Amino acid sequence: MAKRFTETTKWDDSWFVDLPSEFKAAWIYLCDCCDIAGVMDLSERLANFRIGSDIDWEEFVNATNGRVEMLENGKLWIVGFCEFQYGRLTEKCNAHLAVIRLLNKHGIEGRVREGYLKGTRRVQDKDKDKDTDKDKEGGVGETNDDWKFPDGWESPGLRSALDGWADMRRKIKKPVKSKESTSKLFKKFESADHLAEVAEFCEANGYQGLKPEYCKGDSRELSAAQRTARNAQSVLERMN
Repeated sequence: MAKRFTETTKWDDSWFVDLPSEFKAAWIYLCDCCDIAGVMDLSERLANFRIGSDIDWEEFVNATNGRVEMLENGKLWIVGFCEFQYGRLTEKCNAHLAVIRLLNKHGIEGRVREGYLKGTRRVQDKDKDKDTDKDKEGGVGETNDDWKFPDGWESPGLRSALDGWADMRRKIKKPVKSKESTSKLFKKFESADHLAEVAEFCEANGYQGLKPEYCKGDSRELSAAQRTARNAQSVLERMN
């Protein structure tokens, strides 16, 4: 299960307090279900089903007073998500690389960078830097070995995706005990791109295991949010 920071003082913030109850639920839903860059390819039907109310999403976006924007591709973006969750993004932190890639994919990486110039570093950011330094030293129960790639598969992109997934495991106190042993699973994947996509999917959704079926066939064309929606729909179908 993925874990994220939440702003507990929102219940004292007038903009949130003044929202109708269904919009409060919509905000919490969006914060919980967006991808790691704060972007969501919204399925209104599924979202309304989960929230239990028919949301006017266009009106909801307007009610957030700029906190949520609709991008040119139609996806919803929580503007302050990355700064709140990660502090200052840096390519030196493996955990941030997948976030930066997604921001570039969505075409908003520059806007997030510009936002950092308007504020100062918070105590929370400094604490995260300390945590990152500790993570680099290796967590409890994990070794400092390295991935073993099939011939011709190794690339900066694949390594970044796997390191991001491993870092997520470390943060939820379920570290990868041996990268070399985990590498034996790589032979189950069709290609390096398939493996990288599964690693990114698992990191985004807080999944501990790398399973080829998470991204297979036409599912590789779906975003993490779309895959989550499709998986939820499958669960509903099995229940009926």
